Amino acid sequence: MKFEDDTDEQSLECYAIFQDYVQKLDVKLDEFLIQEKMDAEDMFKICQRAYKADSENLVSLNWILASVEYPKFVAMMLEFK
Repeated sequence: MKFEDDTDEQSLECYAIFQDYVQKLDVKLDEFLIQEKMDAEDMFKICQRAYKADSENLVSLNWILASVEYPKFVAMMLEFK
């Protein structure tokens, strides 16, 4: 399995990895929200405030945002290649 940076297309295996990442992240976020007794809107507002205050130090937020769109996920994978 390889994420390629010299092409616009990725393998189906790479897309399957993305889908697995999204599913696992959804489970973890749901568990976190239950544990912290908050809803997704509250978390969004907190993240938005933190990002506005200091976007450079929020690497973990970038990992969460990478689950929103496949191209962002691919870019993140290429960063760690």
